[in-house]
Order: sequence, then C-alpha cells, then structure tokens
Amino acid sequence: MIDIDDREPSRDFWIFGFGSLVWRPELAFQERIDAYVCGWQRRFWQRSSDHRGTETFPGRVVTLVPATSGTARCYGRAYRIAGEQLASALTYLDEREKQGYSRLHLPIHDAHSDQLVTNQALVYIAREDNEHFVHAPEERSIPVLCRVIASARGPSGDNATYLFRLHEALSEMGAHDEHIDALVTGVRAELASTANTCNEHKLQRATSAADRIAALAGDPNR
Repeated sequence: MIDIDDREPSRDFWIFGFGSLVWRPELAFQERIDAYVCGWQRRFWQRSSDHRGTETFPGRVVTLVPATSGTARCYGRAYRIAGEQLASALTYLDEREKQGYSRLHLPIHDAHSDQLVTNQALVYIAREDNEHFVHAPEERSIPVLCRVIASARGPSGDNATYLFRLHEALSEMGAHDEHIDALVTGVRAELASTANTCNEHKLQRATSAADRIAALAGDPNR
C-alpha cells in the first residue's frame, strides 16, 4: 500500500483500471494509455451490493485472479496522476473500491508498444479472502453469471450496462477477452428472452382485456 507521507508530492504515479475505471475513471489525470498486466485474468467473480446490485440481490463485478500462464495479458487503461493529487485520488478510489478491494502494485506495459510503463502501478484487486468473492464453481459458471448480470441493478445502475460498457471500451482498444465476450453474448440472450416474455404477457393481457370488453358490449365476433 502506498504511504502518502513517504512520497514526493511532485512525483506522478500510475493507476491501472480493468473494470469501470476503463470507461468511467472520474479522476483528474495527466495522461491516459491503453495498457496491460501480465499473469492475471479478469473475472466477474466479485459480488456488488454497493454499485451494481443490492444486499438482497448483489450484482457481479470484475476482479483479477492469477492466470494459468505467466504471459497471459489482461488489458485495461492506465492513468498518470499528478503527485500533488495523490491524496485526493486515493481517498476517492478507496471509497469507490471499498467493497472488498485492496491496493496492489503491479508492472504495466503499453498495450500498443509493449514498453514497460512502470513497475509500480496502483491496482485495486478483490482478493479471494474478501467476503464478497464468489468461490462456488456453479456460481462462476457463464450461464449463472449471465442470469445475475442481466437482472441485477444497484445505485450505480444496472449490471448489464457495466458489462456492456467494459466490452465496448476493450473493443475500442482492440483488446480481446474471452470471458467478457462470452458474458456479453449470454447476457444479451437473457435480456432478449426477458423482453420476449414481457411482450407475450402484455399481448395476453391486451387480448384478455379486449375479450372482456367485447363480451360486455355483446360483440358477436367474439
């Protein structure tokens, strides 16, 4: 964890985002680049009741977990923050990432040049020992995650928007994430199915209402 008192106020620092920070940083930054970390993979294995769900129906948001390959890349965006804004940035991020996330330092590389940017980028990761981490294999399955994400909504908006905005941002930078791609396909199918079911119910109610009105009016065609 960064010790604010031990840093030079004039020294800039980097923050790496792999979730909502990719598309909604809400930080005062000096520079933004597409970047990646090695040896980690992004997974929707963190419950969220503070942003994308509720206490009774928590949504799912991303964290980083170790990849099976040390050369695996997880793409996101890195922000260079002015040293004098360190304290305010950390105060904001600590509050934003308060539900189970911890600070970690990781090396990051420029996504387009592969050049090392820094060995000490600040990253917020939800570790496996936090109470909101999804451990059960069945809850980690793509079908279950899709059903939850398609239905959950919290103070920051619906869970599906979080997924779709992340997918759009990764696509813009030319980054491919199989986990995200699978969830987008599944959640879209869930939402389409829900919409079709709602339309069928509306049609049934409308038809039933029309039948009742026709019966009361003595419509011979009914």
